[in-house]
Amino acid sequence: MSFRQRLLYPALLLASSFADAATIVVDNLEDGGPGSLRAAIAQANDDEGPDTITFQDGLAGTIVQFGGELLVRGDLSILGPGTTRLTIELGQRSRAFRFESPEGATANWRLEGITVSRGLSNAATGDDGGALYARGEAGVSPKSTLSLTGMAFVDGGAVRYGGGIAASGIDLVLDRVSLTGNRAGHGGGGLYFDGGSLRVERSNVADNFVGGLVAGRGGGLLLLGADTRASILDSTIRANTATEEGGGGFFSVLTLSIHRSSFIGNTADDGGGGVTLSTGTANAPGQGYVIENSTFSGNRTPNPSASGSAIAALLGRLRVHNSTIAFNQVSPDDKPAPDTGGALWVAYGVTHAIVRSTLFAANTSGASGPPSDLARMRSPGGVLLVENSLLGVLPPIGVITHEGANIEADARLQELTYEHGGFAPVHPLAGDSPAVDRGSNPAELATDQRGDGFVRRWSPPNATDGVPDIGAYEYRADAFFVGDFDSLGTR
Repeated sequence: MSFRQRLLYPALLLASSFADAATIVVDNLEDGGPGSLRAAIAQANDDEGPDTITFQDGLAGTIVQFGGELLVRGDLSILGPGTTRLTIELGQRSRAFRFESPEGATANWRLEGITVSRGLSNAATGDDGGALYARGEAGVSPKSTLSLTGMAFVDGGAVRYGGGIAASGIDLVLDRVSLTGNRAGHGGGGLYFDGGSLRVERSNVADNFVGGLVAGRGGGLLLLGADTRASILDSTIRANTATEEGGGGFFSVLTLSIHRSSFIGNTADDGGGGVTLSTGTANAPGQGYVIENSTFSGNRTPNPSASGSAIAALLGRLRVHNSTIAFNQVSPDDKPAPDTGGALWVAYGVTHAIVRSTLFAANTSGASGPPSDLARMRSPGGVLLVENSLLGVLPPIGVITHEGANIEADARLQELTYEHGGFAPVHPLAGDSPAVDRGSNPAELATDQRGDGFVRRWSPPNATDGVPDIGAYEYRADAFFVGDFDSLGTR
């Protein structure tokens, strides 16, 4: 190869890769034939390079899908016009999409801007994923990736797992995704995931259900896998139901972080109305679960023998920092059993929970409604360290194993609202709340739950490096630039 050829060789390779790539335009709403989405995906599967499917400008409406699921194998981006402009309607005949890596290879997939309605996995074969199923090739590194952006999965169903989505062995991102009204028989009413990395951000998981002939786990989300690493950020998990555990989510993974998110009004019959955390084994330091700048409100566990109306920590390591846990109920219609209750419940000797600068308010246990913020299984009992936190009523001696600088008081919480900013709802503090300027910031968080523009350490008159408040909300965090002349209302 000459010197000139060596100079040109990288450019020739780059040109070759672009030549293999294609942009395919869908120009009609039919389920097959030239110009259809089905034909575009078939063409992309036959191509060697990464392809992109777009939709003709102005094309909007509904694709009624009769021809079965759409199989995607190689690198492909499908860029829809938006969830309000394009719907794939399945009518419970099949799921919409199946993503599978080519044998021995990695694929990168992207799907955005489409509503998928009433998908149903194959009941006869017990398939998972009512609207979408994705699977990576075992033993291949790096894993295949799937990015879902600006998508909606509505009223899907699966006999087993993942009423909306089921994914295994890939790296998955959900950004601005809505999972609503989906149902699964065994687990993951909205989403089932195992064996990879998962990031959920700016998303809404609501009104999903799990249960049937067998008790179901994870009304909204079911995340499993000894090597699974997951994060939930700026998202709302609301009004999901599980007939067993984990109304909002059941998580048994290597690591999970929940930041700036809200678990609201979820229900699980047997425990973990908001979430159930169980690793299967004791975590090593640096593994386990982290909940920061988040709100758990109005979650329920109806069974008198249930525990953890907001959070049930069954096994592993848990850190809860600067969060608000309020108005959650255990057994609201009956007398609870001994060693149950608690908005936060800790079990087993190898469970290790650390709670700092977290606000508990109006959590109850039993029909008479006595306060029940914390509970712990005594024999064998896990570790429950609570510091710089506010509780409506301090629990009986022995429930907290290590404590320091906690407050017993009425937090003076305001109603749950979206009107104070952020992606997920919060409970604002009244100006005269005992939580104001009484907290700590163990993780050195820059903001409160609402994110950018809401500093975590605001103190009067205009200090942005003052003492943080207890809970997910920082009083007047957005008002550091004004004088100290507001009344004791919220801001």
